[in-house]
Parts: sequence; structure tokens; C-alpha cells
Amino acid sequence: MISKADEEGLISNAAAYQLAASASQKLNKTADAIKYYEKFLEADPKNKNFGAIAYTVGALYQGQNNKAKALEFYKKAVTAGYADAQKMVDALNK
Repeated sequence: MISKADEEGLISNAAAYQLAASASQKLNKTADAIKYYEKFLEADPKNKNFGAIAYTVGALYQGQNNKAKALEFYKKAVTAGYADAQKMVDALNK
């Protein structure tokens, strides 16, 4: 069982990962942005923004012409209830 302190640490780490990812993305450091967004998703899978972040990771992978990874993250976004991601899944499956 995760203690309250550990849970707060995970949330704190998730926030740090999200901040690092956003900064990396703004600096056009796509590989770093992907890495940090993925760590964010692992650290806080119940976050209310999970679907939007998974969608962003999918878009970053798509920008790198990595269709398989883009699909993987768009599907995670769909599962999390981020409806716009289904359009991308459909488009990449054509």
C-alpha cells in the first residue's frame, strides 16, 4: 500500500515531469518532451489530464513519423475519454 507521503511524492514528481515536458516541448526538444510526458503518465495515471497528455504524446510521436507509438498513445487517450483522439486513430489506421 502506498503511504500518503509516498502518494504526495508521486503527485509532486508527476507535476515536475509535466513541467519539464512542457518546457522541453517549447524548446523543440521533442525526445525530451516525450520522455517526460511518458513519466508523467506513469507517475499519475489517474490525473484528470491523462487523456490530453496521452494525445499530446501521440501527436509528438506522429511528428516524428512513428506511427506505431502515435497510435499507442492516441488509443490511451481514447481509453481515458479524450474523444478527439479517436479521429487520429481512425486517420492513422487508413
